[in-house]
Amino acid sequence: MWAWVLILVGAAAFIAWFGFATVRLERLLLPWLPGRVRGSTVRAALLGAGLQMAALLACSLLSLATIPIAEAAGDPRWGAVTVVPAVLLYAPFSGLFIPSESFGFAMSIRAMEGAGITRSQARAFLWSGVPFTFLGLAVLTAGLLYTFAS
Repeated sequence: MWAWVLILVGAAAFIAWFGFATVRLERLLLPWLPGRVRGSTVRAALLGAGLQMAALLACSLLSLATIPIAEAAGDPRWGAVTVVPAVLLYAPFSGLFIPSESFGFAMSIRAMEGAGITRSQARAFLWSGVPFTFLGLAVLTAGLLYTFAS
């Protein structure tokens, strides 16, 4: 019984963190982005892909650290020491780059246009990170499964 309550509270806290952190990341990027894009759609796409790949690499390494920690401790649940922070750190990047008209893309494109980026540059920035987002979610899911399904 209490395990389900804990799971529901954890899920609600994660959803709140996901929304807050995604909006916060977007607000941090908006003043920085127009100067880096400098009127180029290709540069916007490369910047979006690069940002997502950097986040993917950092969180993947943190998630992969789960295995030696769990093996050293003798219990896979000790992997939560690294995989849970990896999920929390990667959440805003996945939220920003997941294609959605109700959340994410639609709001981000409008906000980026307001910051001085053209619609095509905003779309290039966001769409270039999508494949890496799904790859990152797969890596983190594998880490979570290793930690909690063992």
